[in-house]
Amino acid sequence: MPQLKELSGACLNYPAIDNHAHPLLKSEFRNKYPFEHLVSEASGDALTEDAPHTLACLRATAQLAPVLGLEKDASWQEVKAKRGATPYLEFCKRFMDPCKIRCLLLDDGLGGVEEFCESLGWHTENFCQTKRIVRVEVEAEKILANLMTKERVGSGSAFDEFKDTLKNLLVEHAKDAFVVGFKSIVCYRTGLDVSPTSEGLDESRFGSCLQNIRKKYEVDGVVRLEIKPLNDLVVQIALDVAGEYDKPVQFHTGLGDSDITLSLSSTAHMQSIIKEYSKTKFVLLHASYPYMRDAGYLTAAYPNVFLDFGEVLAEMIEAGELSEGQAVSIVKNALFHNSNRLYKLGYSEPEI
Repeated sequence: MPQLKELSGACLNYPAIDNHAHPLLKSEFRNKYPFEHLVSEASGDALTEDAPHTLACLRATAQLAPVLGLEKDASWQEVKAKRGATPYLEFCKRFMDPCKIRCLLLDDGLGGVEEFCESLGWHTENFCQTKRIVRVEVEAEKILANLMTKERVGSGSAFDEFKDTLKNLLVEHAKDAFVVGFKSIVCYRTGLDVSPTSEGLDESRFGSCLQNIRKKYEVDGVVRLEIKPLNDLVVQIALDVAGEYDKPVQFHTGLGDSDITLSLSSTAHMQSIIKEYSKTKFVLLHASYPYMRDAGYLTAAYPNVFLDFGEVLAEMIEAGELSEGQAVSIVKNALFHNSNRLYKLGYSEPEI
């Protein structure tokens, strides 16, 4: 927008701290997942056949084509072909370098990351400084997998061991300067209505939870944390540790893939734990779409709540609700200063 040169300049040129990122695939696995995942969380035919016809895909095609040296009206298939023909690191740099990202905060807790994705060190070497976000459910599942090999199911010692081991592990991560925060995907597993206390989960009930996890493990070979009182306990322990060591906790909120229960994905369900763990900083990812107003309310009402959000500043300037200077300040804070302060990264004022 030529009439908002200062705002567009800040949006395009101010350095960014990406606090919500995941590792890139290794070159040999660049085609392991359908490229349509870039524009959709769907799966099966809905992903490969329907997603290319969505508005999200049409917009992405128009944005990707010029960067790849194609005409803006190129097709999705042409974009995919050009992507496949471009050397991998060159392809990554072509998109990463213009973003002026100063630091990546990587959640490396996705399934298959260790096998299929590049290390955090690789990202630092090729792009920018990288820090780690620890996904707490993954850490808990590793402990549960170990407990299932022990013949103490249902005993008090197993319950205490799980709690103590998880807390000690998260404390160890919190003391690691390379780790700047935690992340929970409880929204996917059992919903955001996390109990603020662990009342009701005792030694006997924990034993039953462990037995249920073991039964599913014997069928599909996967340890998956998806029993509400146990998921709630994991979040509670993480919030305790995070508050003590001043590490923010990111939460997936709002719409995800078909695995999610949408009615339990609004951050309105989190109000009780936000109040209970007032010393812990909560970061609401994805702006809780389609429950954006709920997330906005919590962010405005509680000083320990932070929010991912998209820019609508030009419209607000046009409506007379903001000056361009105020909008530029919002851009600088959203892109850089908020994350720099929240995750204690210690960067000085960028020179532009």
